[in-house]
Amino acid sequence: MTELRPRRIKGVDLRKKIGERSGGYSQAQGCCTDGTYAYYLLISSSTQRGRILRVRRYDHGYIAKSDILDIIHGNGMAFDAANNRLVVTNRGEYKSKLTLVDAESLKIIRHTDVTVSEEVKSKYGDVIKTGFTAIAYDGNLNCYIALMRVSHDFAIISADFKVIAYYESDKHFSGTYQAMDADSDYIYLVLSPHDDRQPHNIIAVFDRQGHYVTTLRTNVPYENESLYHVSSAGVSTFYLVTYRARLECQWKLAVGRGWEPVRKYYYTRRNYVYNLGDISGAVKPEGKI
Repeated sequence: MTELRPRRIKGVDLRKKIGERSGGYSQAQGCCTDGTYAYYLLISSSTQRGRILRVRRYDHGYIAKSDILDIIHGNGMAFDAANNRLVVTNRGEYKSKLTLVDAESLKIIRHTDVTVSEEVKSKYGDVIKTGFTAIAYDGNLNCYIALMRVSHDFAIISADFKVIAYYESDKHFSGTYQAMDADSDYIYLVLSPHDDRQPHNIIAVFDRQGHYVTTLRTNVPYENESLYHVSSAGVSTFYLVTYRARLECQWKLAVGRGWEPVRKYYYTRRNYVYNLGDISGAVKPEGKI
């Protein structure tokens, strides 16, 4: 397993950027970029609904934030360059739908149904019934790559939202599948630790037909959440979003109880962004140099 040494971007806490308290829309989920701006989805742990933050990519300067959106958890988010929109995965009642968000207004366009081609259905059945976990956009082919919930297989979704190809993953992990990214060669799955079988944050790399390539360990102290990359002059730079929730203790005086000190517990939430650099040199089949 190759270990990456991410570099945290100083002064960037997405909760503070979006102007939310720890009890509000303060837990980072999906992210993506159009090259100029970066988009981050932050949800409320109590309602599971979210808000989208747009910042300048190069310095994370605040640009805008959305109203509260009818998005359920939103593990995955991709930028669709052909239509200037964000495409978001959900849980719950929307788990088999994709939510389309206008990238300029940050308002929901619609929750769209996804169908399955007869060819895929005849071989694999109703593959979308368990829903989607994460999503990436392929600008060269104008299609989406989705990670399926439960099976963690890969679906290729056309621009008119039909599953036109399906690839079974040949390796599975015990960690928590969070989000994904993709380029012309590889699919990158973002996982956080779950138990002793996977005690680390990792990025699992697959080729575009669902064949396992290698695992990259992201050496960060907080939970992996999502990933995006930008390419320039043939070099790709990847950015990782992490989440931290810490239980804090504070002493207060209790009214009506003789002003005796009372211990109060609360969570503080932080969402940091790390620069992973160009990870292409680390992406090679295991066992090969």
